[in-house]
Amino acid sequence: MGVVEGVVLRPFMQNLCPASQHVAKNVTAKDQLRCVMACGNDPYCLGVCYHPEEPHCLISHHDRHTVLPDLVNATATPCTVSHLHSLMLSTSTDYAQGFARFGSKAYKLLSTYYLYTPGRKACEDLNSSMALPESDVEVMHMSTVYYGWVRVLAVDLEEEGTWRNPDTGELVEYLPWNTGAAPIATGQNCLIIYLRDNNWDDYYCNSYAQHVICEVPAP
Repeated sequence: MGVVEGVVLRPFMQNLCPASQHVAKNVTAKDQLRCVMACGNDPYCLGVCYHPEEPHCLISHHDRHTVLPDLVNATATPCTVSHLHSLMLSTSTDYAQGFARFGSKAYKLLSTYYLYTPGRKACEDLNSSMALPESDVEVMHMSTVYYGWVRVLAVDLEEEGTWRNPDTGELVEYLPWNTGAAPIATGQNCLIIYLRDNNWDDYYCNSYAQHVICEVPAP
């Protein structure tokens, strides 16, 4: 889900992809968010179908009414697990499912406390990702949605003190530790942030549920 110059991109169906005659481009995307952004960068894009294992991003220039009769079950295509999106014509910048736009992203605070893995899945079920701010400005935007402690996406499961985005495998560069240095605590391989003060700390992944904010790109 995202916005392309005032046009709202909303989740439509899961596990279905457009037939080949409706696919204009097949591009590589590291994650679903980048697939949506690829659609935002294509002036003719009217929908995307993402396959995370390849990873392929199928871009369609046909509207949903044209694509619907020719949807292909994902189990019979390269898009074994995918998300079909369709553009709903609108000049609104509102987001479905309660997402609020700030800058280049939109955020939603989940109403339930979560451990890391269930929280990450809850965001994925909304066709979004657990939030991972990349600047002071993004932390400020998140604090507009909620000002307390929240879990964020990064983990250091592979190597203690080496924090990565598990969706992409990329190193996390923005880590403004409150103490000025990364804490080293074995068994605490997830991150939480106290948004009001931009206070970062490592935390338990599978103990002590916390709030979660989901994010989607808003190109």
